[in-house]
Amino acid sequence: MKSYNTLIKISKSQLDEKRKLLAQLLDRKDGFMNQIKQLNEELRSEFTRVNSEENTDVMMRTQFLLYASGVVMKQFEYSSQAERLNPEINRLTDEIFIHFADMKKFEIFRDRKIEEEDELLLKKTQSELDEASINSFIRKNKETYL
Repeated sequence: MKSYNTLIKISKSQLDEKRKLLAQLLDRKDGFMNQIKQLNEELRSEFTRVNSEENTDVMMRTQFLLYASGVVMKQFEYSSQAERLNPEINRLTDEIFIHFADMKKFEIFRDRKIEEEDELLLKKTQSELDEASINSFIRKNKETYL
């Protein structure tokens, strides 16, 4: 019984470690995606400002094109970094699934063992009660049949 509990504790701690690592990777990926969104918002606001009716400066529009191409490059880099995390995220997800399944197997084995022990104890108790009842019956009826 103790060995099953030990295996379950070990599995839970390994599972918790894997979950923490996965959470960190997902946070990093979310950070990259948020940076992409932020760059999109900045690009839209600059686009609106540059293309407003009051602005007819050709130099400003040319600079905006350079700025926009730089933003697109940054977005591509952030997207690439987020995509590079996907294999590791998938690997950790698979490992978590395997560790969780193993832990559940240990818990099922432990629960079955407990049930078996309970059944044995119940049978033993019932047998002792039966024996005590038989002995009591024999003692009471010994006088009757002698």
